Amino acid sequence: MSTTAAPAGGYEIHTGATIHRAYEAVFQNLQTVIAFAWLPFVLVLGAEIIGMALGLGGNAGHMLAWILGGLGFLLFGTTFGVRWFRHLLLGETQTGELFPAAWRALFFAMITITLLVFAGGIVAALIGLILSPIGYLVSGVGFIAVALVALRILLMLPAAAVDQPLDIRGAWDLLEGNYWHFFACALICYVPFGLIEGLISEADAGAPWVLWIVLEAIRVGVTFIGLACLYAMLADVYHGMTGIGRGAIASAAD
Repeated sequence: MSTTAAPAGGYEIHTGATIHRAYEAVFQNLQTVIAFAWLPFVLVLGAEIIGMALGLGGNAGHMLAWILGGLGFLLFGTTFGVRWFRHLLLGETQTGELFPAAWRALFFAMITITLLVFAGGIVAALIGLILSPIGYLVSGVGFIAVALVALRILLMLPAAAVDQPLDIRGAWDLLEGNYWHFFACALICYVPFGLIEGLISEADAGAPWVLWIVLEAIRVGVTFIGLACLYAMLADVYHGMTGIGRGAIASAAD
């Protein structure tokens, strides 16, 4: 993850300005975000409620809700992602399709990143078990390394959304010389929302059925807002790196 090479195309990420444009893109266009997100939100929340019902509540219900919710985000969260990316970069508005034309490319880019994280997590956990008693330390370092690698290839997402797909190597190389600024932008654009999600998850763990649905609806809504900010940051960086885009974030960046 070198930061010494020349940035791609001579572009340099300015952390403060990039973060400002990302948050501005979301909160000045909140009605558009809601228009893109409401149906995926309902479908993801519905999947979680079905999981909780099938598991009859308790630990089994929470586990099924978590699994079905995660699958729902892969299927339907990516429909929000592709619409939002294309609005930011290409200026497209709502198409009315649940699965827009570019959804397939974004979905497979997301699957690639997810599988990389999953495989890396398993390897880190296995190495930790083998190297006991320092296993927890080794696993922790491994999980951090996997997260850093996953962040490094996130530009696969906006590229796929605008029909200019990148492979892992291409996304990796694009951030050469800019990674740690990008890392800071990603943290500030998503971690605040992730912390809120975590607090709500702790609160709804033992909540009665109706309260759990309310809290989970809030948590999923916060997740979509957080993703909107993260994706706006990715779109801004991708536009700066490649010059591709004429939509909302591209206009702000220029």
